[in-house]
Amino acid sequence: MGPIFTAHQFVDGAVLYTIRLIFIHENQTNLIVRKVYLSCVAFVHLLSTEVGAQQPLGLPSNLQQYAATSLPSTSEYQLEIDTINFDIGPLTDSDLTGYSTYRVYVATGSPQDQLSAVYGNINEPSTLVSTGSIFQSSPLGEVTPDGIIPAIWSTFPSNQFDSFITIGIEEAPSSANGEGDINIIESTSNPWTEGFEPESGEMGTGIVMNDITGGSWFTLPNFNNGIAGESERILVAQITTDGILSGNLHVQLFLGGDNINGTVYLNLPMPIGGCLDPTACNWNPDATTSSGLCTYAENSLDCEGLCLSDQDGDGVCDGDEIAGCTYEAACNFNPDATDEDGSCAFAIPGTDCNGDCIVDQDNDGICDEADPCIGTVDACGACNGAGPILDCGCEAIPNGDCDCNGNQLDALGICGGGCAADTDQDGVCDDQEVNGCTEPSACNFSPDATEEDGSCSYSNPGYDCAGSCLNDTDGDGICDPFETPGCNDSGACNYDPSATDDDGSCLVPGECSTCDGAVLLTFDADEDGVCDADEILGCTDSEAPNFDQEATEDDGTCKVFGCTDLNASNYDPTATDEDGTCVHTCTGIAGCTYPDAENYATEADCDNGTCVFDCGTQDNCMFDQDGNGLIGSYDLIYFLTFIGLPCTP
Repeated sequence: MGPIFTAHQFVDGAVLYTIRLIFIHENQTNLIVRKVYLSCVAFVHLLSTEVGAQQPLGLPSNLQQYAATSLPSTSEYQLEIDTINFDIGPLTDSDLTGYSTYRVYVATGSPQDQLSAVYGNINEPSTLVSTGSIFQSSPLGEVTPDGIIPAIWSTFPSNQFDSFITIGIEEAPSSANGEGDINIIESTSNPWTEGFEPESGEMGTGIVMNDITGGSWFTLPNFNNGIAGESERILVAQITTDGILSGNLHVQLFLGGDNINGTVYLNLPMPIGGCLDPTACNWNPDATTSSGLCTYAENSLDCEGLCLSDQDGDGVCDGDEIAGCTYEAACNFNPDATDEDGSCAFAIPGTDCNGDCIVDQDNDGICDEADPCIGTVDACGACNGAGPILDCGCEAIPNGDCDCNGNQLDALGICGGGCAADTDQDGVCDDQEVNGCTEPSACNFSPDATEEDGSCSYSNPGYDCAGSCLNDTDGDGICDPFETPGCNDSGACNYDPSATDDDGSCLVPGECSTCDGAVLLTFDADEDGVCDADEILGCTDSEAPNFDQEATEDDGTCKVFGCTDLNASNYDPTATDEDGTCVHTCTGIAGCTYPDAENYATEADCDNGTCVFDCGTQDNCMFDQDGNGLIGSYDLIYFLTFIGLPCTP
């Protein structure tokens, strides 16, 4: 989105003065930072004088020394810090543990006093920094309170703790309440808002305005933001940080709201916040105002959480020690005791402190620790045994036997069997072997044979034992393994008379082809079914005005009508012929059309954005009121003193 120009006007007699502010919205959806950039041309509008006037506005050389009146009591005009939230803690969208929120106010001496601006430059620097990080709510927060949105705090609770600078308001300004925008000035050499609220969403470091051009945040005096009111103070910043704030702020005040006779410029130091109680662990001897809570040591402990006295070094302070038995197994164990006094008493092993068995699983009256058998003795005399469950009752089968009757295994592994030998270990006793062919795939296989005698006979490869083909898919009497694939079409270029199976490789000449030996020559290069000699060239696009329905080959002559002028806004790169439809945004000469520009072109019919303006010479710098060669915060501050007043001769 481009820059937005807004203007405010006031009249001095017959002269019209204009303040024009340029607001840049860098990202409307994530982070909206409102800044005021005073470029050379913009500042000409900001501090305008009557056309043709040559005299400067008369800004004094040092604004801090200039005041139309004196303060009634300087002690009443100071910066004050209120602690809004101390150690905020974890939130659903941010962890603010250790962070506290402070509000900085300019205290005044009258409800009618009005704060116009906070400013700083090389001679009157303003700083607002922290020893820690400054929290910036992302993506909703802004440099000003425009990013504070109470309606979304239930979803984004950290938004209410966003850090911002302001004059008198804590949310976006309400025109119904007479409030106006918080405007910002920063130079390109010192963009101080980027350190306060980095656009990357990171934590800020603070505010430093100390360059020659200077910076400021201000509101126009026709709005009531800066009026002190009954509290006699004006909010200028909300800072959420995990450190300590310090610095100073230069301010422009209108005493009693009188910006002619009551304008003063003050340098207000930042009060040092902290705990003021010297007995507290977090006492700050440099603190001038209370901010946060004082913390104190617990009884018998110092501020580090260590015992004031612990002679035995057990981590229990001497005043908190309890004497007693500290062994958990003892009958008189004291869980509250911290010092062992040797009074522990223990039960007899296996019994509890009352003399009863701790464990007697079989309930035989003998504690398990002394019981030779926890359970029962079986018929075989074994404790908790299974009884006579072995092969021979309570005894196992003797070694070498295969049963309880004294039998042994025969040659075939049969208990008590009669096989004396099985030499080939084929499970058949030697005296029962049958000789023959034992190979199932042999033609003379004998299923009764137990002993191979080498008499097996087999069929020829590809044939069964009867001499028939094992596989003859096409039934031509030639077994599949012996088939010869090839082209068996005698009219084909590659005819093979030895082929027994056609493999689909025949090359048969057609209308646009002929044989050259075994090679098929074709005369249809584009394979469109039309022989090359019969092709008809022409336009084959049916949408083209010169379409030729008899053409079989496109020759690139099809016409496309459209705008062929490269400089036209509707130039058609596909057009081959101009049809007179070209559109030109500027039909004349383009150039700078602003008469005040250095490169003004009298012959230009339309502006092309190349105008150059010179505001750099001393004669042209009529708004440098303090004569330092730059248009900076001094010049703005002086202008704010007179804005909105009627002009008199």
